[in-house]
Amino acid sequence: IKECDWSSDVCSSDLDGSLFIALATEITPELASEGLARELVKHIQNVRKIAGFDVADRIALCVLGVPVVRAALRAHRDYVCAQTLTVEIVAPHEAAEGHGDVTVGGHPTTIWVERRAQ
Repeated sequence: IKECDWSSDVCSSDLDGSLFIALATEITPELASEGLARELVKHIQNVRKIAGFDVADRIALCVLGVPVVRAALRAHRDYVCAQTLTVEIVAPHEAAEGHGDVTVGGHPTTIWVERRAQ
C-alpha cells in the first residue's frame, strides 16, 4: 500500500464501492517522448493512406519538425519504423510520393513518405 500526498498533483483517485484506485499522473520526459512517437506513427499511417500506399508497402520516411519531435523519432526509431514499415529515414526531397503537414504534440511537423522495394 502506498500513501499519496493529496496536496500535490501527483495522485488522483476513483472510488467504486470498496475499491480504491490511485494513479500517478506525472508525465515524465520519457513518457512524453513515447507519446510523441505514437502520435508520429498515427500521422505517418495517415499520410501513407492518403498517398494510396498498400498496407504492405515498405517506405522511406522523412520527418521535419522541432527538436523535441526529432528527438522522439530518434529515441523510438525502432518502434516507429516497425509500426510504419519504414526501411529508411531520408532527407526531404521533392520526389516524395506523399507528404503531410501535421501537428505532433502541438508542434508543426512535415512528413514525407516514398515507397521502397521490399
